[in-house]
Amino acid sequence: MVRIWCVMKFTSSMLIGGFFCNYFLSDLSSSHPLGHRLASNATEKMEKVGKVKMKRPSFVETPNYSLEPESLRNFSLEQCAPSSHSERGVTRSMSSDTVVVALPRPHWHHVVSSYGDDHPTNAIRREKIWEGGLTFLMTWALEVACGPESDCLVVDIGMNIGWYTALAAAFQKNVLAFEPNPAPLEFGKKTVRLNGWSSRVRIVNAGLSQDRAPLYVEASLTKSGTRAAERQARAKSLKVPSYRLDDLIDPGAEICFLKADCQGCEGDAFLSGSQLLGAGKIKVVMLEFDHTDRARDALSTLQKLSPRPFHCLLIPLGLTCEGEQINDPNSSSVRNLWDAVVASVMEDCDAKKIDELAPAKTPPGYSTDLWLLRADVLTTLRAAESFVAAEGRRKRAAKQSCSYRELQTNVGHCDLLCRPFRTLRDAQRVCDTRPSCKKILQWSETMFELRGGPKGAGGTAKGYWKEACHEQD
Repeated sequence: MVRIWCVMKFTSSMLIGGFFCNYFLSDLSSSHPLGHRLASNATEKMEKVGKVKMKRPSFVETPNYSLEPESLRNFSLEQCAPSSHSERGVTRSMSSDTVVVALPRPHWHHVVSSYGDDHPTNAIRREKIWEGGLTFLMTWALEVACGPESDCLVVDIGMNIGWYTALAAAFQKNVLAFEPNPAPLEFGKKTVRLNGWSSRVRIVNAGLSQDRAPLYVEASLTKSGTRAAERQARAKSLKVPSYRLDDLIDPGAEICFLKADCQGCEGDAFLSGSQLLGAGKIKVVMLEFDHTDRARDALSTLQKLSPRPFHCLLIPLGLTCEGEQINDPNSSSVRNLWDAVVASVMEDCDAKKIDELAPAKTPPGYSTDLWLLRADVLTTLRAAESFVAAEGRRKRAAKQSCSYRELQTNVGHCDLLCRPFRTLRDAQRVCDTRPSCKKILQWSETMFELRGGPKGAGGTAKGYWKEACHEQD
């Protein structure tokens, strides 16, 4: 039985002309789980796509080393190209790029811009990890929900610079990635080539839409795109194609994981795969939910198209893990991650009910990462030893009372979706019973929020750190 990890995201490629499309389709039709449906339904459309003529950033080509993930730790980055600067885990081996040894296991080499200032590039370049909480959960899904099968497929819609594509490929999974923007896509392509993953990773320079209408993206080659692909052209924008997911994947395929994070295009992407979603074989969906009407519509569309209801995890924005602790199941960071997962379970994943939990007025940029799980996957998650231990901590905390110490702290991530409380005492009563709550932030005399994350002493926010707790009689 083929299990398919569908991580859905958008990226653009310089090679969307006939050569790339024919190579992509012929290779998959003969040896890939997507099968002949991909070639027969999409070849005619994709052959009409012309090559994007753009000046590429300077890049010193590197050999396509075929490395097993286990050997990456022993691979000398100096083999790639002469290095002008190096530090632990990072070597500048390309004229405008940085190669990073990714922190999560199995380790891999990730290529990022040496001068890009967007959030993913900065985080990977400095900390060697991006979105630690989501990376941790995806690792669990790749190992458990997807299982050890090497023919599992991950579909990445909105690939950006390729972090989740690389994570899946490092676990020996086949990946189909979409990204309409050429700037971040180039780094995904470089990462794939450097790690020798070309045989199992395909990157498509396109978006997904129900009507296959052309899209327009930013023309910048110096940073990751922060604006979604649009229907209307702007000054100096690039035209890229869009396809239907149903044209590319057989609806009978069993999908292990589907990830959609494309700056508001998620609903249209789901509609483009109505047959695939309607088959009811998708196990896990990762969906960015920013509490806007578009996000609510995307969630509703997903639930309506699927014959099986999804339960969900409401993963807070900014949930992370401290450094190398992500690889230690007994570390305090991993324990905190499991506490957040247990606190995030929502049986009935409905947009209205999520809004009831969230603040009435969410601040700009506020979002939640929804992990939508099929019932059998949620059962598997709840049976995990670490989940059981975290559930035990939650039950014991229901009877405890804690003391708090006032301090200046960093903001941390939301607990209970940053739902506001009018008094400190009200906030403390709820924080007492939630192991996922580590501190309380005070924004005004009548506004308090529950937060997770490290103490962050010396930060700019006024807060109250949860200290000693004892069980009440």
